[in-house]
Amino acid sequence: MQRDFYLHENLPFVVHVVANRMHQLMSIVFDRSFNLKVAEWHLMATLHEAGPITQAEISRLQRTDKVAISRMVIALQKRGLLVRTLGGRDNRHQLVALTAPGETMVYDALDKLSLLEELLFKDFDEGEMSTLRKGLQKLRLATDNAQVQAVGMPPSSLTLQRRSGREGLTLSELLRLESGQSVPSE
Repeated sequence: MQRDFYLHENLPFVVHVVANRMHQLMSIVFDRSFNLKVAEWHLMATLHEAGPITQAEISRLQRTDKVAISRMVIALQKRGLLVRTLGGRDNRHQLVALTAPGETMVYDALDKLSLLEELLFKDFDEGEMSTLRKGLQKLRLATDNAQVQAVGMPPSSLTLQRRSGREGLTLSELLRLESGQSVPSE
């Protein structure tokens, strides 16, 4: 017996469509307001949260290939939004950090994102928002687990937090966990 199938009721498809629409909205906001691509914003937001880190660490955190990260760093550095300096224990690693204009842009972008969030979720009450956040967190964990099982990709920061039994870890703590190091308990 053939089962009825409606694409618009298939949750992976619906999530994909909504994610694409969100990406398009963010692209418009970042392009018009800051002449940034969403991926460039993501890189800047990662640096804002993590502080100075290497391009390899950015690549791991964002699950983006190192070449793409390198190109974005170069482009953002030319615009004066990022700076690369020597760092690490032996000064052999280049650390990437936001400049003062880069930090200012991040805060301005966060304001724009807050306005977008208000617009998109104005009809959601607190309970619905809480349920949505929890559901998306579960979905993210499920997709992480599916990726690990399907193609052997490393777990995301959310999965690492869940495995560690702690939430709200900083990006530097997540990087230590990801590399197999321990993170001191609170």
